[in-house]
Amino acid sequence: MRKINKAIILLTLISFTLSFAKGEKKENVKLVLQLTVDQLRGDVIDKYKSSFTEDGFYYLLNNGANFTNAHYIHSMTKTAPGHSTLSTGSTPSKHGIVNNDWFEKKDDVQVYSCEDHNSEILGEADKLGRSPKRLMSPTLSDKIAEHNEKSKVFGISVKDRGAILMAGHKGKAFWYSKNSGGFVTSKYYYSGYPDWVQSFNQQKLVDTYYEKGWDLIYTRDKYQFADKDKNNYEKTLPELGYTFPHKFIKMRKKKFYADLPYSPWGDRLTYEFAKALIKNEKLGKDDVVDYLSISFSCTDYIGHLFGPNTLEYEDQILNLDKT
Repeated sequence: MRKINKAIILLTLISFTLSFAKGEKKENVKLVLQLTVDQLRGDVIDKYKSSFTEDGFYYLLNNGANFTNAHYIHSMTKTAPGHSTLSTGSTPSKHGIVNNDWFEKKDDVQVYSCEDHNSEILGEADKLGRSPKRLMSPTLSDKIAEHNEKSKVFGISVKDRGAILMAGHKGKAFWYSKNSGGFVTSKYYYSGYPDWVQSFNQQKLVDTYYEKGWDLIYTRDKYQFADKDKNNYEKTLPELGYTFPHKFIKMRKKKFYADLPYSPWGDRLTYEFAKALIKNEKLGKDDVVDYLSISFSCTDYIGHLFGPNTLEYEDQILNLDKT
């Protein structure tokens, strides 16, 4: 997974995991990178392993620890409770995030896991605000921030809940805006956007994907589901069609921004934003431990739309392998 994985994940997986397991003394970790892939079941890695590149998932498998018998002990495997469990190490009954949204009996209203009427989204005042106020347990990122107030802590994702619930109460979160095609945050974290975020959003990298569309990353003979590009159980968006190549150019630009996560380009844009964040916030450049969570959301979007046993899902996994 390119330079981010090589430079940082190795530090996280080897220095954090293997040093504890073997009792060996390792160099101090400067940046903890937590990667999460929404809807990536454990068996999917084995299923497509033969198609992975040496610098992608194979790099993690060969240089990290692979836990093959790990389980959630709660039943609701939605994005919000799952990420909260990963970030806190506790269960929904403890951290309070029991679903993506739920009915709040005492207020007689349905609530969203990250909604906060007092934390307006910067530049999108018409949208309901966002914060981690409903998260009841401390996160790994909170503990890193508590250990040293100079630690920089961030969470990013296409989904707001994928960023907010990993950044915890003391970190800062950015997520994709389906309205603007850039990354946004809320007043819980900032009073205004950092200059580098404004510069990133002004580039409109998202528009390059609009023109490019979504075609297979490899030749069709490389795929297990090559002959299943259209299935009776498959869903799609009217403008995308059921088969490759999927063209975005038929969409209005605003609709494309909203539907970007139904393609690999949402994860690619997240990756580009992560690179900009690491560079501009100078993560891992001093003797203080920093933390960055990157949650890749598009596998979940694509899995829900097209289905997990489809050519689109397979191509998404192979795109993510090269991201």
